[in-house]
Amino acid sequence: MNIAFLLNDEVLVEGFIKFNKLQRDTISVYGTLESLSGGIGQHTDVLIASDKYFNYEGLCEYTEIINNLNYCHKKFLLLSNRHDHEMNAALLKESLAGGWTVIRPGHSNASIINQLSGYILGERDYHTNPPNHIIQFIGSTPNIGTTIAAFGTATHMAMQSNRSVVYMCLNLKSSKIHRYLGVDEPQYTLESLRADLKSLSLSPDKLRQHAWKIKAQPNLDVIFGNMVREQAEFYTLNDIDCLLQAAAKSYDYCIVDTNAYWDNAATISAMMNAGMRLMVTTGQLGHFQEDVNRWLRALSPVFGCSPNSFDLLITQKGRSNNYSSRDIRKETGLHRIGEIHKSKDIDTMLNQGKLWEAATNPNFMKEDLARVARTLLGLFGETTSQRTDRRTWLETMHGLLKPADRRISFVRK
Repeated sequence: MNIAFLLNDEVLVEGFIKFNKLQRDTISVYGTLESLSGGIGQHTDVLIASDKYFNYEGLCEYTEIINNLNYCHKKFLLLSNRHDHEMNAALLKESLAGGWTVIRPGHSNASIINQLSGYILGERDYHTNPPNHIIQFIGSTPNIGTTIAAFGTATHMAMQSNRSVVYMCLNLKSSKIHRYLGVDEPQYTLESLRADLKSLSLSPDKLRQHAWKIKAQPNLDVIFGNMVREQAEFYTLNDIDCLLQAAAKSYDYCIVDTNAYWDNAATISAMMNAGMRLMVTTGQLGHFQEDVNRWLRALSPVFGCSPNSFDLLITQKGRSNNYSSRDIRKETGLHRIGEIHKSKDIDTMLNQGKLWEAATNPNFMKEDLARVARTLLGLFGETTSQRTDRRTWLETMHGLLKPADRRISFVRK
């Protein structure tokens, strides 16, 4: 295994070598991005980098480039306290979205070595025990794949962890998840809980009893949405608050799929209760500029939510005449969580009730969904397996790099 370091800490490198009894000719240490770009290649299996070499824009661009290499099966970013809290949060999200494993600030060299050894050599397992988390998926625009993104992410979060996960359809006016999963007449839907919600007496056990079980994934449940659309306006903020509180007590992770329109209790309650809010949009200008600004910028402060508390998830990647992720990120001012390509067969599969198969069978969309799930789990301190796609590298690396100052290589004696 060949490992490249981009950092200026020889003590840490030496400690890592000795701790793992590695051959010195398998380790290379670089002092600049330019020297790194000239040194890594197909022989490089692992890259370990310090955040001192990046600002936010630099990390975004460098990650995009290096992900097009057929090198570096594993990438690790060592975050420090040199940035302020807001910048560290931005770097954390971008690095996780780009397939990096992050070592967070505040660790000693011994702890960093210990964690890296466990991640790289598989000797240790680092799981935390996070509290319950509510993650809202809200589309900038209807019919852009928000439900696919939310359910697919829930699926892969369950697959990649031993945590209990629930997907909750709170699209009160257009719930189709039962159709997408091939359940024509679900036994329980949201309206079957109305009495408990109105009396604010819904218990975690009752909620679990009303969940649809995914046989192929026992730690994933589904709460089907409202089937009586003419009664959508009858749900109140208190009703949805009660539902979300019961879900948070029942499951480790609650994935909440809400309507693109901010005119209903479910969208607003989920927004106010969520620990993370994902704004789902596409590369169409009218979606990420007009719709995001009209909803997010104009209305989120009304409900006490900063627009910057939302993160960006881009769907329908690969379509012609779409703007780039970089353009979308700059226009919205939001930090990117991930991107999802549109499968050419997805509409047919949805009509056939095969959303589960679309989310789990090998295809570009499955890999994208798995990467989004890894990012979210990583933000909550979970450790997951690393898998990334590689594409052809266009040699644009040197335009992003600084002049070299030093390069250290360990050579076998």
